[in-house]
Amino acid sequence: MDGSDSSSLPSAAPLRYAARDFHFSLPDGRALTASFIVLKKGPLTIRFTGLERFVFAFPGGTISHFSASSRTPLVFITEFLNFLIEEYPSVPPAQVPFCFDTEDMQDFFSAYARGGRRTDATVLQCVSSVTRFAAGLADRYPGVMPFERDSLFRIVPFRTSRGASAVRSMPVFSVRTAGVVRGTFRDLPLKALALLLRLSYIYAPDILLALCFQAFAGLREGEVMSVRQQSGVYGPGLIITEQGGELTRVIIDISSDYVLRSDGIPTGTIKRTRKAEIFPAFLPVFRTAHALHLQYLAGISHDPLRAPMFIDSRGNAMTVHTYRRRVRDLVHGRLRPALLASADPELVSYGRLLTEHGFVPHQFRHAMSVALVLMGASIEVLQYYRGDRDPSVSMHYLSRKQDLVRVYRSAQDALMESLLSVFRKEKKDE
Repeated sequence: MDGSDSSSLPSAAPLRYAARDFHFSLPDGRALTASFIVLKKGPLTIRFTGLERFVFAFPGGTISHFSASSRTPLVFITEFLNFLIEEYPSVPPAQVPFCFDTEDMQDFFSAYARGGRRTDATVLQCVSSVTRFAAGLADRYPGVMPFERDSLFRIVPFRTSRGASAVRSMPVFSVRTAGVVRGTFRDLPLKALALLLRLSYIYAPDILLALCFQAFAGLREGEVMSVRQQSGVYGPGLIITEQGGELTRVIIDISSDYVLRSDGIPTGTIKRTRKAEIFPAFLPVFRTAHALHLQYLAGISHDPLRAPMFIDSRGNAMTVHTYRRRVRDLVHGRLRPALLASADPELVSYGRLLTEHGFVPHQFRHAMSVALVLMGASIEVLQYYRGDRDPSVSMHYLSRKQDLVRVYRSAQDALMESLLSVFRKEKKDE
């Protein structure tokens, strides 16, 4: 338990499963996040179940890392376990993980697909997560579960992006969905991106480089908030290469997550630990943005030991929550009015869409993907700079290439000209 007095437990509250994250650090400063499946009674955690270890028992290997939160699959699994509690009211909640069969799984998947406006991708992720969990239980407790691990999967042939024949394991379950189309507003016109960088240069210099990390290297916002300066005890967060006075390569080290605040508050989560890289075409703009950011850092107080790249108004490493708020204020307070007042019909149209749909920082990653496709990037190049494990995600953009070219027309040339002009003018008065 959490150390709470049992007499204070809400007796009327039913036991339910939930996913819970814990953040901690190693002696060398690395930040770790561990996700657990717990039993809760109301707001109180009653028991750590240990069920999360079966999520990765199949088909994973012997070693796994606490490099990022594993919360997403656990959320699907806890929904399944809570479904079982309702289905088996006479079974103690702690026992329901060991009393289900494949028919229960099929019933849950069908109910999950019908409930709410869930996209096919979300339903597929749910089916995959719960099936892997069931396979892990069957593998760990042979004879206890009424199915075997291999019976939950079928072998499906497919062709790789290079045209080679291969096979993959797929869950045996079949689910009918409503075919909901994702409602997330993702498109960010490249001209609007250039304008936003300009406005950040004027009104939000503290996050200008962060926008560049997302738009030029495809970093997610949690990864951006994990970037370190080149000084500090954890080693350089950036590896910059110059030849003949020209910037030729910038590597962003997000291969480890570190505690960047003295109060231990997490700043962000690295979804995929790796060495990311600025796409070469963006290096001239990045160089200017980086120089401006170093000037900004020199004028504010912050922790030189941990050396976070992004600092909040109190001198602490900036968190994802603060970054999202700063981006939201910039977009809705500065960008949207500028778009609506523009003489460019495309920008005015985008300004109206912003009013209807809002904005999230992940759209910068999408904008980079579109820009690389327009510049003729191959699937291997796109996958490398996006940091995708699965090439099919990158293939999604290449499959839309003709549509993108038609929509953005000559944006390849206009983009670079717009970006290079971002820092040419003097700052305007606020």
